[in-house]
Amino acid sequence: MHAAPLTVCVDVGATSLKAALVDARGELASDRVKIKTLWPMTPQKLVEEVARLVVRLPRAERLALGFPGPVVDGVVVSASNLERLAGPGTERTQALVDAWRGFDLQRRLAATFELDARVGNDADVAALACAGGKGLELTVTLGSGFGTGLTLDGRLQCHFELSQLRWSRRESFDDVLGEHARKRDGEQKWHPRVVGALQLLSDVLGFDHLHLAGGNAPRVHRDDLAELALITTVSGSRAGILGGVLLYGPTR
Repeated sequence: MHAAPLTVCVDVGATSLKAALVDARGELASDRVKIKTLWPMTPQKLVEEVARLVVRLPRAERLALGFPGPVVDGVVVSASNLERLAGPGTERTQALVDAWRGFDLQRRLAATFELDARVGNDADVAALACAGGKGLELTVTLGSGFGTGLTLDGRLQCHFELSQLRWSRRESFDDVLGEHARKRDGEQKWHPRVVGALQLLSDVLGFDHLHLAGGNAPRVHRDDLAELALITTVSGSRAGILGGVLLYGPTR
């Protein structure tokens, strides 16, 4: 028997959109459903795609969505890869930048589905799911892009879009550490970059624990992390969904 209320948790990625029901204990209450991300992705198109997922799941009382960009009180600040014409590595268009900036996604979802809705940055959502609750913990999502979320004693901290740190004059962390860069440049170039980025963030932030989440997290070789391996946990790809329910507060 699943504990009420049930929350439909949606994880928006540049490759796919995934959703599942999560109960009040933070446990999966349904199978996961998944659809391919379509481009270009406008705000209205995203709402329509979320609807395609929601109708495939049993009725829930609440909705939570992890969004691939900074969000404040449910309002999109910027949309990162969703501002690009055909996904990561392609041209960013001003029309999409303008469409996403200031879009109240949380209010639109609540009105569309007639549910209480919460929207947070996708890496922050993963950080809530991964956090052990002690000390400063950094969660890094390795998937279509490079996302980060910080918690302190289990509480979400201010979101920093560390993916936009400069790797070079022309490229950001996101440009060289995301899945499109791994496919373009090959594993032998991508992997040392990831290790270097993680070590740099350790030097700057001094976190107590590192969590690696997302589809590419298992690709990181622990032996190459040196001392950092001692405080690193690989959490896999479910954190983006399971953490959604925690936007409503601790599970019971």
